[in-house]
Amino acid sequence: MKIEHIQSFMVIGISNDLSPTGMKDTWDQLYARMNEIPYMINPKIGYGLLVNRRYTACMEVASVGNLPEGMDGMVVPANDYAIFMHKGKIKYLKQTWDLILKQYASQLDMLQPNFERYDERFNPVSDDSIVEIYIPLKK
Repeated sequence: MKIEHIQSFMVIGISNDLSPTGMKDTWDQLYARMNEIPYMINPKIGYGLLVNRRYTACMEVASVGNLPEGMDGMVVPANDYAIFMHKGKIKYLKQTWDLILKQYASQLDMLQPNFERYDERFNPVSDDSIVEIYIPLKK
């Protein structure tokens, strides 16, 4: 774990209730509509945002104006975040989350938005795949 202050940033994406297949389905829906997202900053970096049992597959944008129908825009707040690294196939990501919550729950603010960051190191079926997990620290 490392700790870093992250400035606020804006995202646009597709949200669904958290469920066993919800994350993959949400990403599939987003990929099918990526060309509709205005003001996208970097199409090679995606975010999985978790807020109140809702999962949003999203992309960073310069503005949340002009939202495409069926998409959500939000601001991820500036905060001090604990950053964890998941290395391995995506099917094992839940195990990484479970371990983080078991070991660090008292230090983390799970009531605030937390997110996964997917960049060029991500490959869902590779043992060498990397996903970064950002969770706000309690103040």
